Amino acid sequence: MFTGIGIRTIEQELLSHQAVYKYDTNYVISQPDPVVAIGRGYSNINGDSTGVVTNKISYLEFPLGIRYNLLPAGKFNISIDGQVGLNKLIGSEGYIYDAVNLTYEK
Repeated sequence: MFTGIGIRTIEQELLSHQAVYKYDTNYVISQPDPVVAIGRGYSNINGDSTGVVTNKISYLEFPLGIRYNLLPAGKFNISIDGQVGLNKLIGSEGYIYDAVNLTYEK
């Protein structure tokens, strides 16, 4: 049986100038087969369009598992692992896209 504790940090870099896509059928809904209009716009994260921004997420992890080793004929080793992991978000920095307002929010 094994357990432990660890911190996992995931980082993602985003261009600060992002293309945003949306669709609309309202202005042509009266036709028999409504046409879906797809529009593209741009969103500048944090008001900047020149570089990158970094999203950073940190988790505290607690794995709990069991390992069983098989030694067939003493020539090689086979391990069977079963594991359950628990984690808790302990920190996050960055921006997430809000699909309602069509903007990135901190």
